[in-house]
Amino acid sequence: MPGSVYVIGFLSRYADCLGLDPEVIVAQYKSEQGCMKVEGSHGRNRFVPASEVKELGVTVTPKTFIIILISVAILTLGGYIGWQIKKFSEPPAITILAPVEDVSTNKEITIKGQTAETAKLTINGQSVEVTSDGMFSQVVGISRGVNTIEIKVANSVGRETVKILKIFGDFSAVEQSLDQSTEDSMSL
Repeated sequence: MPGSVYVIGFLSRYADCLGLDPEVIVAQYKSEQGCMKVEGSHGRNRFVPASEVKELGVTVTPKTFIIILISVAILTLGGYIGWQIKKFSEPPAITILAPVEDVSTNKEITIKGQTAETAKLTINGQSVEVTSDGMFSQVVGISRGVNTIEIKVANSVGRETVKILKIFGDFSAVEQSLDQSTEDSMSL
């Protein structure tokens, strides 16, 4: 290109013809003028950057984007499968809703609770039906003193959860009142 004065004049007139502000165009040219320098000899000139251009650490190309997208999809799928395996193989949870107290004056108690709807439930070795919402209820007879009730729930792969209830059967107060009422009725 010719000398800088000629280039500035050309750019001013050309910007004016295009309806652009010549001062802005000339200022842009002057700011970019030091970006390149000419090297070479014997008529073989070559333009090289005046300073080293630093490359970005990561260049996102369509190929890189696709690799990242596939990696995220694989990790998500692997995480989901792992979560499902863990959920499938862990022992089922069980919540006992009744009895609330560990002392009973009745000879029968009702055990109520909730577990997984697909679980197999036994109370003291007897199978108990679980409803579609996971609820169960079973009447169990108890005797005087400490009664141990084993509630066992197992999933389809055999993992199980066991809860032990200790219920104290205290019938002495009830039996004494029944005996007293029987004696009173006999004396009449």
